Order: sequence, then structure tokens, then C-alpha cells
Amino acid sequence: MARGRAARRRRQSKPGGWPLTALVMLMAGLACALVSPPKPMEVAGVFSPGGQTAAAKVGSVRLPGRTWYLVEFEGRAVAACGVLLEAEIAREGLDALAGVRAVTTEEIDLRVTASAAQLNALCRCADALINAFDTLERMAHLNEYDAMATAARAAVELDTLCDTLDRALLGSENPVVRGLAGLAGSCREAMVDLSNEPTKKDVQKKTASLVLQYEAYIDYLSGARGR
Repeated sequence: MARGRAARRRRQSKPGGWPLTALVMLMAGLACALVSPPKPMEVAGVFSPGGQTAAAKVGSVRLPGRTWYLVEFEGRAVAACGVLLEAEIAREGLDALAGVRAVTTEEIDLRVTASAAQLNALCRCADALINAFDTLERMAHLNEYDAMATAARAAVELDTLCDTLDRALLGSENPVVRGLAGLAGSCREAMVDLSNEPTKKDVQKKTASLVLQYEAYIDYLSGARGR
């Protein structure tokens, strides 16, 4: 069973139009249309038309809790930092009307029944998401050249992971696992964009976008758990 509580957030005006947020809303609609929508705590046998097999394994995919500080200005998230002081510094460089709000997501464990290859791919995906956030936090303190090189390396690793996920999840329409894979794809795209002379503001802005997408996914999991 998934052990996680709903993401706690202090909300101000929240920007819209984020790609994964729309995708998650679509996936939620698809899940509601099913007779027995897949719950995040029991994602079982939906990876292929054949369902579960004798080779299926049960494992846990862990999404640890995280906290970020979002800098918002004119209805848009323009930066995300792991430390409040850094967020306040970013806010001061904007306007008196800019604000900072905390985004906190708590740990969620997904109990997954899948083949060994599928389970391994999903665990690697969850780890890659957290690694991507940690990498972005480091990049915000690097010079442009080092940040560019770091992003380029991360983009290659994420590209390889996404290829692995595509093969492992072939034929699956499960919104839980597809949402997880979609987050990995968003991280890859962010790193590709940042591999071209990124400034600190560029890094913080990309981080903000990914934080909102991750928050939306955790919200979706929490909602599915309650159905």
C-alpha cells in the first residue's frame, strides 16, 4: 500500500499552463473512466495486454518528500530554490510585489506489481527525478560553463533512461506510471535547454517549472489514493 499523505502547500496565485499539469488532469480523467481505476498503492498487471505473469514481482517505488521555495511574480513562478534565503534574494531582484511560497511534498511509496525489468526502470526513474532536482540546485551555484557541462551530462543520462522507460512500459496506459515517465521526460527537456550557456536565473526558472509539475503529480497520486 502507498504510504504517503497529501502534499501540504501554502498556496498563493498558482500559474497555469504547465505541460505536465494538463497531462496529469487528462490522466486523472482517464482513470476516473475506468471501472476500477488503478490506485497508486496497487499498480498491478497493466503494463501489457497479457497482464500479470508468473515472472511478475512486487516492489516499492519511493518518491521522497521534498521542500522548495517558489518565487512568484505576476501570477508566474519565476524561480525555485531549496533554501529560503536564496529564494528571498531572488525575490528582491524582482519587485516588491513578488512573493515566496513553500511547496512541500511528502513521501509516497508506490507498491508496483511488474516484471523485474519494468520495476527496475520505474525505480531508476524515481531516483533520476530526485537526482535531477539535486543537480539543478548545484547548477545554480556554478559558473555558466560548468553549469552547461553539468546539464549536458545530465541530459545524456536522462535520454538513456527515457529510452529504457519507453521500452519497459510499451503498451501500458497506466496513468500512474505514465505520469512518472512524463516527469523524467520533462527533466530531460529541461537539461537539454540548460546545456546552452545557462544563467542562474535560467536554472532557477527551469527548476520552478519542474517543481510545479512534480507537485501536480503528487497531488494526482494523493487524489487517486482517496478514490
